[in-house]
Amino acid sequence: MASPRFVTRTFVLCAVANFAQSLSFNLFLHFPGYLARLGAHEVQIGSIVGITAFAAIVARPPIGRIMDRHGRRGVILAGGILNGLACTLYLGIHSLGPAVYLVRVVHG
Repeated sequence: MASPRFVTRTFVLCAVANFAQSLSFNLFLHFPGYLARLGAHEVQIGSIVGITAFAAIVARPPIGRIMDRHGRRGVILAGGILNGLACTLYLGIHSLGPAVYLVRVVHG
């Protein structure tokens, strides 16, 4: 009896989507430099960058409950759309203020 294939079309699609999503999130390497150019000091940069991780940690339990109740597919699709939206919101950041924190929370 032949074992089932591991590398299927669905697996490759998921792997590529996960890679693209991770790449888009980790390309914010130069974001602290951008914040410094806007006039943020080190503590501000740290809080702006750190709020994303805090938002992600706070959001995980309720998102987990939603996934348990409604399944993973819809939550993953909504998260991908939200990530794309959050990335486009950065285009509107031209000065320090509440908008920077809001966009970072959404991105988290």
